[in-house]
Amino acid sequence: MSNAAFWNEFAKRSGRLAVWYRNGSARKAFDEIDELMAANGHHFCFDIGHSDGNVGLFITPEGDPKLAAAIDSLVRSAPLIPGWNIFGRRQKKDPYDFRAILRHLYWLDPADCRFKIEPGRPPQITLFVPEAQDITPQEQADFADVFLWHALGEGNVMDAMIKPVVKKGIPDGKPLLSLDEFLAECDARFGFK
Repeated sequence: MSNAAFWNEFAKRSGRLAVWYRNGSARKAFDEIDELMAANGHHFCFDIGHSDGNVGLFITPEGDPKLAAAIDSLVRSAPLIPGWNIFGRRQKKDPYDFRAILRHLYWLDPADCRFKIEPGRPPQITLFVPEAQDITPQEQADFADVFLWHALGEGNVMDAMIKPVVKKGIPDGKPLLSLDEFLAECDARFGFK
């Protein structure tokens, strides 16, 4: 199916989907969008949420540049849909929001972690997770990606080619950054919006 067919059908349903979302039936709206995407051959991860007074559709490549190109094509072909904002990457979120997401998904609060940024192209970002945290190496990697995509914005992370490193245990005596210091340092160094 074409991008146009997807957007035509999405536009027809957009009013109902937005009402469902705003009235607390986000799951119902999400499921219908998921079915619509699948019916049109789009097997992308996405989310819906608030966006400047509208409902946001956030289609995400989850860091994959090949998927990003296909998503960019889909998003570029989107018409203006009243009440909706369409994005091809996860957007930078408020710390309160991304901390809640990560606590829900991984039972780990990024405020309990420490961070180190080393300059270079790409910059090296190391996350130190608490030793007592029961988290597998794969979960650590996933946590780091999801954290950066939500804290800094997925497009920013992909454009800067940031590939985080996760280390279990927070070493004593090393100059590491708290979450707030890390976010301020990223804004100062990279100017992520």
